[in-house]
Parts: sequence; structure tokens; C-alpha cells
Amino acid sequence: MFKVSGRYLITDDFDIVFYEQPDVADGIVFKRCMTSQFPLSMTQVPLQYMSRLWSFPASLVGEVTDTFRKMLSFMIERVNAESCPIWYESERGDVFPTRYESEAK
Repeated sequence: MFKVSGRYLITDDFDIVFYEQPDVADGIVFKRCMTSQFPLSMTQVPLQYMSRLWSFPASLVGEVTDTFRKMLSFMIERVNAESCPIWYESERGDVFPTRYESEAK
């Protein structure tokens, strides 16, 4: 199974054979992992995965679904934590809402 973001396309360079290799076929494949743009104190997670294109075998649908449920619960917990600001400014100066102001405590 593949997930591709709406603004991206699979090109002729895509090679399904890569995903059929034994060391890849039974796993979840992401393009790369990078250091999170959010402070560790906010997320409690130092890394993030780029999910513009990723894949997993159909046999892992249940595991992926369970993981997403856990991730959502964790994100809601972090956003609702008193230590989590309403707005976050990245090192580049980008400003991201971390929760809606109407939901602020």
C-alpha cells in the first residue's frame, strides 16, 4: 500500500521491484527521517518522518491503524498539556498553531 501526498505524482522512475525486496517487503518505508522542527520539550519526540510518500504491506494495516490512533492520542495530549503554547515559532521564523485559540485553557 502506498500513500502519496496530493501534490506529488509517481513518475516513470518509480520501481515497484524495490518494494518487493525481502528487507523491504514486510516493513514500513519512509523517504527519510529528520530532526523535528518542534522543540523536544513540546513533542517529547526528537525525530519526524516525511510522509509525502510512504508505503507498507497490506499485512500491516492493523498495526498502522493502531499506531495512528496512538499517535493522535499522544498529539492531543501534548497539545492540551499546560506546557504547550498556543503558537510555536520555529528557528526559521515560521509560526505554527499548536492548538486553536478557542481551545486554550
